[in-house]
Amino acid sequence: MLFDTVPVRNELVRSLADSVRTLDFEFRRLRQRVAMSARITLAEFDALVTVSQSDDPVTPKQLAAVLGLTTSATTAVLDRLEAAALVARRPHPHDRRSLVVALQPRGEEIMTDLYARFVEAFEPIAAGDACPGDIADLVALLRCITTTVADAHLETAEPTRLAG
Repeated sequence: MLFDTVPVRNELVRSLADSVRTLDFEFRRLRQRVAMSARITLAEFDALVTVSQSDDPVTPKQLAAVLGLTTSATTAVLDRLEAAALVARRPHPHDRRSLVVALQPRGEEIMTDLYARFVEAFEPIAAGDACPGDIADLVALLRCITTTVADAHLETAEPTRLAG
């Protein structure tokens, strides 16, 4: 396997990185299945999650940054969500030059249903049926990993385009 050739100082680090990479892949697949069940794209699902989880108003520009999309791609996502009556763009409460994205009642209903389906996937773990061990310890460890990864300051290069 290609990743086995990457030098590491500690094989435990490689195992952790491989486990998190695999978890990320499976987590993305779960999000895709949940999104498909609502007949929306993964980008639309992620936009709805971002808007529904934010305590503050979310502007289209902020949404683009969180989703890693261009502003034009974000506009297309918002156009589709607005056409489906899931979100609405409204004037920003504090900046009259800006808009914010808000969930419509139908969007709230769908997000509640989708979140319930998403959480359902974790029930066997919480029940102890799928994975042995202390779930509280696992939650604490995952939070620590998340914080560590979020705080990692990796040098970034310009994105490369794949030939094709």
